[in-house]
Amino acid sequence: MDRGNVSDQKLKLIANYVAHWRGRKTGRFNLITIANESGTKPPLVWVFNASHEFPSMAAELGPDQPLIGMRSLLHIIRTGDGSIWDTRTLADIYAADLLPVLGSEKVYVGGNCAATPVAAEIARILILNGCKVQGFIGLEWSVLPPLPVRCTLVFGAESEKYNPFLRNIDPWPLWRRLFPDVVCETIPGEHGTFLDPDVIPPFAGHVRSALSLPPAGLHELRAKTKIGRLLKSVQTSKWPSILADRIRLALRLPSAPHNGSRPETRSEDLPKPVRPGTRFSLRLEPSAKVRPGDDVLALWDSRVFRNLPAHQTAIPTRRPDGSWQVELIAPSAPGVWTLQTFLCHAGRGPQNWTNDTTRYCQVTVEGPALAL
Repeated sequence: MDRGNVSDQKLKLIANYVAHWRGRKTGRFNLITIANESGTKPPLVWVFNASHEFPSMAAELGPDQPLIGMRSLLHIIRTGDGSIWDTRTLADIYAADLLPVLGSEKVYVGGNCAATPVAAEIARILILNGCKVQGFIGLEWSVLPPLPVRCTLVFGAESEKYNPFLRNIDPWPLWRRLFPDVVCETIPGEHGTFLDPDVIPPFAGHVRSALSLPPAGLHELRAKTKIGRLLKSVQTSKWPSILADRIRLALRLPSAPHNGSRPETRSEDLPKPVRPGTRFSLRLEPSAKVRPGDDVLALWDSRVFRNLPAHQTAIPTRRPDGSWQVELIAPSAPGVWTLQTFLCHAGRGPQNWTNDTTRYCQVTVEGPALAL
């Protein structure tokens, strides 16, 4: 795997930041620390930014709440040099070491500020590998990839840069497509202070509340008795694979686990380059089952750019041959971009997440960059 900026040297720098964290060390270069390991509650996997945050949260949540801590690339890679590729690479490394630790346990995942995207990618990998992720928690970060679990988002009441509501942005239409259920909470204070030992109690209270909520999304569906029995019979019996796949598709449940966070199946690339900022049509996968009220959420990825275009939402239209297509807007910067499309439904979240999160296509953008 091409690790880009996330070299062993960078990982050793992270190890230096977390060396004083108290708890059992595990993983490559002892990057992962497990505190309150004897606790009886489902563990919380959390990605932090600053050295003092992990011990502060471990102490505040108490000895009965296992906390598995890691650190982001903040101050490891110079601001502006990192990309979403680096985020996914670090998540791959952490998830590979977490999978043997977590096994079949129920687990929650979260992160704060710039560490939240790393945590979201970790959650994504864990779910694809069959881990029982019960929910996701994000502090002071509003733009995330779709996840098929309940998401709790917390923002500071005085955090003008990171609280979308203080910037006159309504994130609810996007959130209701990204997740099957969303909880949003506000706590007093300014950005960067919420995990300080003398300030953390309000935030920790919301974390406890999130950890006590019943699961939503895939696990909620699995928990229903009849569907759970049917799914178990599909997974354990010798039913013909085509019939099992049809049942999974009808229930919109994942099939086999996948390794890594990178999309694994390459769809048909856009045949011709497009100009920056122009509209183009993209054909959806033939397997897409579009239902009334569904729309498509587009996510762009790049090896180069840190500030990616905002999520785009488009209404699918049927083509003469019966397939579906969407009209999207190309990024404003030229280059080769990776594009993922997620079939979503407002209020229900991603509808075909396991298939969509493992597929991608490449779009070549050529021409002068648009002024931002």
